[in-house]
Amino acid sequence: MHDLPTEPNALTIAQASSLLRKKTLSPVDLVESVLERIEETEGKLHAYAFVAIDSVRKAARHAEQEIMKGTWRGPLHGVPIALKDVYCTAGIPTEAESRLLKGHVPEQDSGVADRLKQGGALIVGKTVTPEFAYFAYPRQERARNPWNLEYHPGGSSTGSGVSVAADSAMGAMGTDSGGSIRKPAAMNGIAGLKPSFGRVTKRGVIQLSATMDHCGPLCKTVEDIALIMSVVAGFDPDDVTSIDVPVPNLTEDLNRGVRGLRLGVERKHFFSEDVDPSVRFTVDSALSVFETLGAVLVEVDIPDIESALAASSALVLVEASYYHRRWLTERPGDYEPGTRFMLQLGNLITATDYLRALQIRRQFKARMEKVFERNQLDVLLTPTLSIPAITLAERFPPPKEGDSIPIKWNSHCMPFNFTGQPALSIPCGFTGDNLPVGLQIVGRPFDEPTVLRIGKAYESATTWHLRAPPV
Repeated sequence: MHDLPTEPNALTIAQASSLLRKKTLSPVDLVESVLERIEETEGKLHAYAFVAIDSVRKAARHAEQEIMKGTWRGPLHGVPIALKDVYCTAGIPTEAESRLLKGHVPEQDSGVADRLKQGGALIVGKTVTPEFAYFAYPRQERARNPWNLEYHPGGSSTGSGVSVAADSAMGAMGTDSGGSIRKPAAMNGIAGLKPSFGRVTKRGVIQLSATMDHCGPLCKTVEDIALIMSVVAGFDPDDVTSIDVPVPNLTEDLNRGVRGLRLGVERKHFFSEDVDPSVRFTVDSALSVFETLGAVLVEVDIPDIESALAASSALVLVEASYYHRRWLTERPGDYEPGTRFMLQLGNLITATDYLRALQIRRQFKARMEKVFERNQLDVLLTPTLSIPAITLAERFPPPKEGDSIPIKWNSHCMPFNFTGQPALSIPCGFTGDNLPVGLQIVGRPFDEPTVLRIGKAYESATTWHLRAPPV
C-alpha cells in the first residue's frame, strides 16, 4: 500500500473518491488544490485552453452539500475532470483551437460532459489541442512535456495528457482518431484508453473522422481509467455511431491477474528495425514481466498492416474534409495553413479510393479477428509508439522514402482505430534521457475488462506509474 500524496491534486481518482465519500476530503478543497496546481504550472506547460474557475468552484460547493447530506453519485462525485477542447460544454467556451470557433459557447453539453456531470464530476476546464484535433503545427504547439519542456507532449489530446501528468487535473477526456489518446499517454507517462468504437458517445464532440474517432479517458492509473469509463461508457440513441452493447462492471476483475492468459506479440511491424532501440528494449522488458506473472506470450503474424495504415489515413483525410466542406469553401483563410492543407488534401482523394479503403478495413478487421481466434489471444501487446517523445524542434521524425509523416507517427496506434478494438497505453519504463515509454494493450472488441485487467496486473507489478515529472 503506497502512502497518500500530501497534496490533494496528486491523489488518484480512486484515492480521492474514497476520501470524498468518507467526508475526510471536501470537493471544495480538492478543487482549490487543482486550481492552485494549474496556476503553478500553466506558465510552463500551457495545458489549458480555458480554466472554468467560477463554475467549477460553484459545482464543488454543490457537490460538497450533496455529499454532506448523504447523496452519493458514484466514484467521480466531487472529482475535477478536464475535457479536450472539442467536447461541447454548456456555458464554457468550446473553440477547438480555431479562429472559426472563436468565442463559441455551446448551449448544450456533449454526451460525455452530461454523463460526467450526472455522475457528480466537476468540469475544471478545457485542454488544448491542435486545430480541430488535426495535426500539430508550430503556432499550436503551446503545450510542453512535463518530463522535459523542450519535448513534444503528444497530440492531439495534448493538454489532456499534460494536465494529468502534471497533476493539474485528476483525469481528462481526449479523442483518438489515429492514436491521439495513446500518444500523449505514452509521451507523458500516464494511462490512456481508446475504447471500442461505439462504446463511448461522440454526441456533441467536434468531429475529425466519423468512422475513426473514439472518445476516451487519460488518467494516472488503470483503475482511474475504469472509474471514468464506468460513468461515460454506454449506448446513446442520439449518437448514430453508438453501439448498443451492455457495459460490464469494469472494476470487478481488475485484480484477477494474468496467470494463464495468452498475450500476442507481433514482431515484424511492431518491433521492427524502424522502432527506436530504447523503445524495443523497454517494451521487451515489460513483456518479461508478464511471463513472470504467469501469462503466456504467443508470437503472431498480422498480414497487410501497411495497407491498413494507408487506408486509415485515407479515411481520416476524406472524412475530415467532408465535415469541414462548408467552412473550407466559405472561410478558408480562417484555418491554420497546415490544417487547411490537410483538408484540401482530403478533397483530392476520389470516391473510388475511399470505397477501396472501406473494403480494406473490412478485410483487415476479419484478419485481426482470425489472429485472435486462431491463437486464442486475450490481448495483443505492442509498443504504443515506435519512438519516444521528440523535441518540439523536430516535431515529426523524418519519414523513409515513400512514407507519409502521419503514417510514421501513427504506425502503432492507427491500425486499432481502423478495427475499432479497445487499446490501452500504460507507462512501462523510461529512455536514457528520462522520457516515458508506453506499452499498448489491444483487446477484442468491447472487451475492455480484459484490457484493463492486464494493464492493472502490470501496474501492480511495477512502479513506473508512480514516477512524477520534475515540473
